[in-house]
Amino acid sequence: MSFDMNDVAYCAGLFEGEGSVHTVGYYYANGEKRVRKTPQIKVQMAMVDREPLERFASVFGGRIHGPYAPSKYGHPDHHQAIHQYMLDSQVGARDALSAMYPYLSPRRRSKIDAVLEGESD
Repeated sequence: MSFDMNDVAYCAGLFEGEGSVHTVGYYYANGEKRVRKTPQIKVQMAMVDREPLERFASVFGGRIHGPYAPSKYGHPDHHQAIHQYMLDSQVGARDALSAMYPYLSPRRRSKIDAVLEGESD
């Protein structure tokens, strides 16, 4: 997929500071926890401000949930609601991570490499 590189650079900066990436090896169906054949990649961020998340979502897709009360995330010192972004489409997550990869720190690149190789939970 082709992205505007200015948008990708912005998203990479936001992801570097606020984002996380991991895999999930299970799902729920009819209230029952089941194992996935292939772990699902998830790109996530949580912030007080919704606008940066909306910009990220306009570039890579995904969903924004919230606002959630601060207590939902276990941060009693936070007095503002939090919005959560999630990108869990396998193709979308891989495209986003690949596009941002050149702009990210070695630490983030290492985490992405581990997730893409199936070493993360």
